[in-house]
Amino acid sequence: MGRPKFNDGDFLDAALAVAAEQGPTAVTVGSIAARLKAPIGSFYHRFASRDVLLGELWLRTVLDFQQGITAALDAGDGLRAALHTPAWVRGHPDEARLLLLYHRDDFVQGGWPAALGGVLTTRALAPPPPSGVTTQQNGTASIVSRAAASSRSTCSASLPAGLGIGLLLETRPSITDVDRKF
Repeated sequence: MGRPKFNDGDFLDAALAVAAEQGPTAVTVGSIAARLKAPIGSFYHRFASRDVLLGELWLRTVLDFQQGITAALDAGDGLRAALHTPAWVRGHPDEARLLLLYHRDDFVQGGWPAALGGVLTTRALAPPPPSGVTTQQNGTASIVSRAAASSRSTCSASLPAGLGIGLLLETRPSITDVDRKF
């Protein structure tokens, strides 16, 4: 038996392209299969449903974005955390478009698939505590520094929208100190 022609990432990338061009509602099993020139059965071999695929796409995008900010904040580098957004947006315009224009509920209609419930809670909504936050044995977190928690929240929630809009609307590529730094 030969190696499969497609992998999960191929289907996620095709869904990203369709969603970035036309929005999440345009992503159908048929549109993904057509874009890849893959049989529809190949989709269902990898994903239980369209909702599972779109949930995975949203999670992959959010976690990829958050990774840079989290690493910078954990290293105590607020400037790098603030500059992560414009650098990431320029390097990931399709993903940035999805995060800026859509809410996670736009990806899945009628609630998240049960298959993603644990992943959503543990990976996207409950990242490891940042510097300044300690986790107690009973699972509760106590904030040692409110400023550290506030900075993390601002960098991961407010900055992406504010900085991302201008960069996404930019029609010509430009190289800036931000791009050179990363």
